Order: sequence, then C-alpha cells, then structure tokens
Amino acid sequence: MKKLITALLFCLSLTMTSCTEYLLYYQTYTVESELEQNEGSLKYENKDCALYYNLWAECGNPGFVMENKTDNDIFVLMDRSFYIHNGVAYDYYANREITEGYTSTYEESISIDGKVIYPYYSFFNPIDATKKVGYGTNHVSSITVKEQPVICIPPHSAKYIPVRYPISDGNRLYHEGSVSPEQSPYIFTNRISYKSNNEDSIKHIENEFWVSNIEQIKPHIGFPNKSVKREKKENILVDEEKPNKFYIKYYEKK
Repeated sequence: MKKLITALLFCLSLTMTSCTEYLLYYQTYTVESELEQNEGSLKYENKDCALYYNLWAECGNPGFVMENKTDNDIFVLMDRSFYIHNGVAYDYYANREITEGYTSTYEESISIDGKVIYPYYSFFNPIDATKKVGYGTNHVSSITVKEQPVICIPPHSAKYIPVRYPISDGNRLYHEGSVSPEQSPYIFTNRISYKSNNEDSIKHIENEFWVSNIEQIKPHIGFPNKSVKREKKENILVDEEKPNKFYIKYYEKK
C-alpha cells in the first residue's frame, strides 16, 4: 500500500510540474571592437595571418578561425596565449582531455567568408554558423582529443582555434540599453602568440572586445526542463544573429 501511495504521489507531482508554464526570455548582447565587420565575421588581418570571429552562440563564442597567409608554417603557441576576461587572464592551454559526442550521420563544418573549416569541434555547443547535413539517428559516437601546447597551421590554410571559455556566465543582466566601454559588463581580449618556422622571434596579436548594448527579447512560453525546439529558437532570434552579437536565455514563471 505504501508503495502504491508513493507512486501515486510521484505521478501527481509530475502532473503538477508539467502544467507549470514559464516565460522564456532572451537577452542579446552587442559587442564592439576595432575589427572589420562584414555579414559573416569580424576580421583582423596582418601580413602573416587573418583571424575571423563569429561570436554568435549561447553565452558567446570567442574562438576564431586563423588563416596562414604566408609560405611557411605558423605555430600558434597555445601555452603562451591567453583569453583575458574582465582583467583576469585564462590560459588557452591547460593540458585537458576533451570528449565530445556526435552522430555519425551528419557532417559538421563552419563557413566564414566562404572559407569552410572541416571538421569543426568546439568545447561548447557549435555556434549557429555550423551547418549540419543529413539527419541524426540513435547511433552516437564520441571522440577524445588532448589539447596541444602548439598548433601548426600550414601555408595558405586555416584552422579553427578554440577558446574554451564563454563570454557570459549565462546569468541575466538587469541593465538594458547602451553602455560605455568603462561600464561594460564584459570586456575580453584574445592575446595570441605565434611564430613562423623560419623565425625565432615570437609575435603577438591582441584583439579586444567589449559589450556595448544589452537588449531584452519578448518572452515566449517554454519549460525549463525541456529543450526548446531549435526551429522555434531560430525564429525568435533570426533577426538578431550577427557575428558581433551573442545571447543568453532564462526562464521565469508565467
């Protein structure tokens, strides 16, 4: 009898929980920088290389594609490169082993300014620029990779360089509208160290960004314990997606 009562109470709690509606909110964050902006990316360029950013992702993706413009190998010194977030420096390289799951029935790639990097792996969810071809099945595989202290980019080719930290912690900010660089809630810099195989000296690139505007997106009904359908999310944010923006989502009871 006790087991029956316990089971009935459990079913009742599930029913009550499933009937609770929440409002799904999005906040979008506009990011300023000195980089050249076009429809698909934020671009930095010097005589050796070009860097392409697309920040659009939940909580923001500061990773980038690095293109080697030279006739020599370029070595990105991950153990001497840093992601600097609100004045705190985080190492690119921490000797981590990273395991990611993926289905075997679709391909993943990232396309920025017509340059396709394949395959595309990310510590976080793939940014929305990722194109998936085919349909997923129940067959899921995984791959484990170990971080390398040095990444080699061959001549006239490109690689995706992951930055394994988000821009936002995912918590709602109550300020809305424009903010000055001095008042920005998120100021972040990628400090990249690299060298060429025919040079001994180490070169540095510093790309600085700051959040300049926060906007609230009107609420939609959702459930915090169930994933929102991807097509619904895309319809809500389709007009917001830009390479210099990112978003967070949160729920409040209706």
